[in-house]
Order: sequence, then C-alpha cells, then structure tokens
Amino acid sequence: MLLTSFRLQNYKSFLEHPPIAFGPGFNIITGKNNAGKTALIEGLTLKFSNKPHRSSKTVPTPAHRLSTGSAAYFKVAASREELIELMLNSDEMLFMPYPAKLGGDSPGRAVFDLVTSKERIEVALSYDPNSPKLREVGNPSLGLYASDVASRGWVLLPGRNSSSGGRQSHNIGAGNTLWLGDALGRLFISRLYVFRAERLNIGKAPVGATRLLAPDASNLPEVLGVLQGNPARFERYNRLVRRVFPQVEHVTVRPVDGGKAVEILIWNESPQREREDLAVPLSESGTGIGQVLAMLYVLVTADSPRTIVIDEPNSFLHPGAIRSLIEIFREHPQHQYIVSTHSSELIATSAPSTIHVLRKSDGVTGVEQVDAGETQQLRMLLLEVGTKLSDVFGADSVLWVEGKTEEICFPIIVEKMLGRTPGVRIVGVLHTGDFDAEDARTVFRVYERLTEGKVLLPPAVAFIFDRELRSESARNDLVRQSQGKVGFLNRRTYENYLLHPDAIAAVMNMSAAFVDAPIAEERIQVWLDAHSQRDKYYLRAKTRDFLLDVDAPKLLSDLFSELSEARLEYNKVEHSVAITEWLLEHKREALQEIADLLKTRLSSRLASPERS
Repeated sequence: MLLTSFRLQNYKSFLEHPPIAFGPGFNIITGKNNAGKTALIEGLTLKFSNKPHRSSKTVPTPAHRLSTGSAAYFKVAASREELIELMLNSDEMLFMPYPAKLGGDSPGRAVFDLVTSKERIEVALSYDPNSPKLREVGNPSLGLYASDVASRGWVLLPGRNSSSGGRQSHNIGAGNTLWLGDALGRLFISRLYVFRAERLNIGKAPVGATRLLAPDASNLPEVLGVLQGNPARFERYNRLVRRVFPQVEHVTVRPVDGGKAVEILIWNESPQREREDLAVPLSESGTGIGQVLAMLYVLVTADSPRTIVIDEPNSFLHPGAIRSLIEIFREHPQHQYIVSTHSSELIATSAPSTIHVLRKSDGVTGVEQVDAGETQQLRMLLLEVGTKLSDVFGADSVLWVEGKTEEICFPIIVEKMLGRTPGVRIVGVLHTGDFDAEDARTVFRVYERLTEGKVLLPPAVAFIFDRELRSESARNDLVRQSQGKVGFLNRRTYENYLLHPDAIAAVMNMSAAFVDAPIAEERIQVWLDAHSQRDKYYLRAKTRDFLLDVDAPKLLSDLFSELSEARLEYNKVEHSVAITEWLLEHKREALQEIADLLKTRLSSRLASPERS
C-alpha cells in the first residue's frame, strides 16, 4: 500500500493547504528552518494530538477562542493482491455497503469479485485526534458502485470468519461495522514507519516470536532475534548494515534478564575473533544506528510495499552513510520513501518522484510542488555554469561573480562593511570569457533558465565581473544584453585592489618562507616601483594607469616568487583572501569601492547596518 495524497488541516503552522501528492519511490519535503517540516512529519504519523493552528488568521484577538480541531485527510492505494490478502486473512469481519442494483443469493461474493477485479483501489480517509479510529471519507463503497447504506444494508465479505458472504441486516450500527475502506486504512498505518531525528529507545525488548516490526520500531530486538534464526536472510541484513556503517562488523541479538528479554549487540570487531565481551549494546551506540537498523529490517523482511518516512536524516547520519542508505533504498523500489531534508545532495541523488517545498508566511505554512522531472535538467544547467545545486540551494537570490576568489572574498567584504545579505548567495561563474562571445545573450539565457519557474533555485540578482581589457562599448553591450544585471569593477581585476605593500608584507610573513627573516613593506614598495611599468604587465592594455590597468595577478605572482627566492608561490585564492582579510582589519578604506559596488548591486537585498 502506498500513500497517494495527504493534507493537514488546522495543525500547528498548517491552516489549510491543497493535498500533497506522493508518488512511488522517493518523495522529498524541503524548506527552511521553522517552515513546518517537523509538523508535517508529525502529521504523517497519523498519531498526532489536537494542536489547532494559532495565528492572526485564527486568533484575531487575545480573547478569541479556537472553534475547530486538528485533522488529517489522506488517500492510500492498495493493489489487487493486497486487497485479496486483507479480505481472506483478516481476523475481523469486513463489510461493504449493499449494492443498490446487485442481485443474487451471494452479494458478498459478488462484491468480493467486483473489488478484486480492479488492479488498484484508492480509499480516502480522515484522522481526527479526538476520535479513536480512522474514518473513511465519502461513500464506503470505495466508488465502485452506488449504494444507500441506510435503506439497503450491508454485505459481509468472504474471509477467514465467513465462508461466503450474503446480505445482512442493516441494523448492525456504525459503531460495530468495520468497513473495508477503514480496514485498508488500518492496514496502511500498520505498515507505515516514521523515523524522526531522535534517539530510539529500542536496544532491549521482551522476547517474542513476531516477525512484524512495530511502527515505532519498539520491538526491533524481538524481530531481529527471530530473523537471526534464518541465517541466510540475517547475513543479507548484516551486509546491508555494513554498507551503511563499514565500522560495524556484525549485529546480533542475545537473551538478557533471565531469558525474558533480548538485547541488540553491535560488533565493532570481527565475529571470527569470538569476542562477545567487546560487543557494544545498541543502547550505548550512536543515535543513527538504531534508526538504520530498523529501516533495513523493513527492507529485508517486508513482502509487500511499505511507506517509510524519515525526518532530516542528515541530522543523525554522516553524509557517506546517507549516500549508502539512499543507494540501498533505490535497490528496493517497491517501497515508498518520504524524506524531509535540507540536503541538496540527497535531493539530487535520490531521483525523487515528487518534491514539495514548504514556505511559511504570516505564521501559515504553504506547500509548493516542484516538477521533479526538471531536477536532472537543473543539474545539467548548473554544470554548464560550473556550480552545484548545493552552492545555491536554499538561497533567496544569487549574485554571480568573476570566480572562486571573488566568491570567497566578496561575502567577507559584505559582512565586514555592509552588514548582512539575508538570503543572498555569492557564487563564482565557470568561464567569464563566455560572456565575451559574439552572442552573450545566449550565455545569460543559461543563467535565466536556471531560475525560471523553479522553486529549488533562486533568481540571479546581479552579475559582477572584472573589467579586464573590455572596452567601454563592450561593457555597455553586456549590460544591455543582461538587461542591466551586469556590473563591472572599475579596475582590471579584483587583485588590483590588493596591491598594498603593508598588506602583502603581512601575508607573506605568515608563511614559513619568511619565518626567520620577515620581509619589510618598504622592500615590497621598492620592488613595485621598479616593476610597475614593465611591458609584460600591460599586454594589449590601452593605458598604463598602474592601479587600474596592471595585470595584478601576474604581478603578484612574480613578486612572491622573486622576493622569496622561489620559496613561496603566489596562490591566487589563498593569498587574495588573506590580503582581503588584512585590509578589512587594518585598512578598510582600500576596499570601499568594492563595498560600494556590492551595496549598489544588492541594494534590494541588503540588511541595514542597524539590523546587522
């Protein structure tokens, strides 16, 4: 059975929202902190308590009283095989409304045949925290036929408690009738597993003989003890455990408390050493191990589809463990996985069938569905511009800059000189030379396609590039083709702003090359005076204004090499960042021009200094 639709009503931050559609395989729920992901996961347990939504929409005044309670509405789909298994093996009698136009001596058998003629049946149900049982929404005939329960009665379906079904008295009463739709809902909940980002107290449990893992995994020691009696399957289980946790050699179960209970042991050394005394109880192991042991048990033993809900796996599992777990999940595609996550890597690698983004506005959580089929296209577009989904995931907007140096340095300048940029990510482009092509508009179009209608990716707020040797007309043309989004540094490169002897000397003296004989800024100034007008630093430049036009990266490379006698090589990113940080600490005015440009380009996104 699979969950196909879910809607929370009047619970915590959820007031009212369209149904969330879930598909087979992976389903991703994402959103910023406090957007409502945890509340949604709690709702999906179908065991939550009544906690009505509170905001100005429902409580306009302090004296206002909430009039309605929380609820969940959901749909589950069952296959023909699951329906037959339920009807024939149920320990309780199952009923359907009497068909209005169905005759014959055995209407129960006729309804049974009608139900099992379908490949799949979907049932709509509701959960009310104030009611002890699920309720089918709408006509209990599951939409298969017209019926009038009040006047026509009901039929008993064939099963373990009845050899044949027939028309029954309609005076049984709703309180004693287990409709087939309600039974399907109960079966789904028994096969629903929700794993939250918290430690499970499942290291020890009473001994028993059941093979079915409880929805809260509380009987994991018991079921693993039973599984241990099937050596081949138990070894398969342990192989999966080792794939997620290579440091775990084996998992076993042993009797404790005089044989009344069983306890899970984690072997961190090979069982071949026969050192049971070195095995560690699960209760003394990490939080994520118990969660994974329970999930893998479901995969190894379930003979029909299960729904597995996982809340923020990245909060209790190492990224490597998550990757391995996702791979194992994908090897078991019959199950349904619903995962809430902040991890862009998990979203990209899981190939989800659905992605839903939660956003909170004025205290109310809204749900927006992303076309999961576009995620591969998004990844290809991001590769075109030399970045990854993780570089921009979760941002409200993106400022694209010249390269890696600016990607690191510009946020530092913004933080130190302008305050904060709430929601803005600064990311370096792959090849700025692409923007000098004959039709730069085509390149800008790639960046626009990254964010058009795609909730996962933010829009480009602006581009800031080095001036390089572009003519004024070429720069103006790029501004035009970008529809005003491109801005340029006034100097040739960002490194042209770093040509300060005191800052350069301070950074060079941090290296081992100068630990015994620190270099003086005067020596650097002498070197700059002697080399500042050499032809090789102005190739193809039309003017020779030192700070504006010199090839600063090449100049710095030669300076570091010659003054250190080749013991210190200039690293464009590392040393530029170090010089930037020194200037911000001791000579902030040197970067004021950069700060002003960033402020202009981010004016709509910057937090005011008072708020920072």
